[in-house]
Amino acid sequence: MGMDNSLQDIMNDVSRRLDAAPSPRPRSHEVLSEMQAFILLDPLLADLNKEYLDARQNRANAAKDFGGDDGMTELAGLLEDSAWCAMQTRYMEVRADRFIMVEAQRLMEESRLEEVRLARKEKEREAIQRMEQIQLFARMREIRQEKNIADLWMLVFMMNSTEPFMFRNHHASYPFNRLAA
Repeated sequence: MGMDNSLQDIMNDVSRRLDAAPSPRPRSHEVLSEMQAFILLDPLLADLNKEYLDARQNRANAAKDFGGDDGMTELAGLLEDSAWCAMQTRYMEVRADRFIMVEAQRLMEESRLEEVRLARKEKEREAIQRMEQIQLFARMREIRQEKNIADLWMLVFMMNSTEPFMFRNHHASYPFNRLAA
C-alpha cells in the first residue's frame, strides 16, 4: 500500500468493503424472530437496528459515567428514542411488503425446522451414549463377577479413551454409576 493514499480514501475503502460484506447469519441452532429475518433481508433495517443498538449502549454508558440526571444522559436518551423510532418505521414499511414478508416467513420456518432437526439429532446422540454406557457397565459387572484381570485392565484402558461426558455426575446417570461401583 503506497503512502499517497489519504486517510479519507482508506476509510472510504474500508466502509465500502464492510457494506459489500454479507450480513452475518445467526447461529444455525437459533430460531429466527420476525425482526431478525427482516434484518437479514433488508440492509437498511439492519443499519437502523445497529444504530439503535449503538445508541442504547451509548445511553447506558452515559448513565453509568455521568448519572441519570445529567444532560449528556438525557441527550443520549433522545438519540436512542430517535433511533428506535426510525428502526420501527422501517420495520413497518418492510413488514407491509408482501414479497419480503413471504421470504421472511420462509427463513423463520427454515430456522425452526433446523432447530427441530438439531434437537432430534442431539436426543439421538444422547440415547446412543446411554446405550453404550449401559453396555459398558454391564460388561464391567460381568468381568467383576468372572474376576478376569486382563479383561478388567482392557476395560479400564478403554474407559480412559471414552468421552468425559460419560463420567460427569448427572442425575439420569446415577443408577449407572451405582451399577459400576
